Amino acid sequence: LRNSPLVQEFFALATSNVSKFKVGFDSCCVSGLFARTDANVKTIEACDAGRFSMFISEDMKAYPCSFQKELHEGDVIPENGNFLDIWQNSDNFTGFRDYFASNRCGGCSSKKICLNGCPLFDEIVVCGNR
Repeated sequence: LRNSPLVQEFFALATSNVSKFKVGFDSCCVSGLFARTDANVKTIEACDAGRFSMFISEDMKAYPCSFQKELHEGDVIPENGNFLDIWQNSDNFTGFRDYFASNRCGGCSSKKICLNGCPLFDEIVVCGNR
């Protein structure tokens, strides 16, 4: 995705007024929305993985992001169901929050809203600033 010559065309088509339907974007696309569209920043929110949300898999493991299930072993939820310790102290969850707070994208003007883009898949960060 990142280096495809079709990235700009995709965002132009998906955000144009030509079609009769609206296209919604997952927060994974936030870097492209900032860099390649004139979308209103008030309508865009960065990834909430580990900041406001947690994914619980069918085998009762916790992940900051559902896309991480195949990439990480996950944190086992205790039998008492209390996952506050996972939320506050898991290396995985704190790692996501550290990534979002880092200076990975340097002085990018969209960093406050984009939060450095996707922490899992660098190839979908399509802003062109990294």
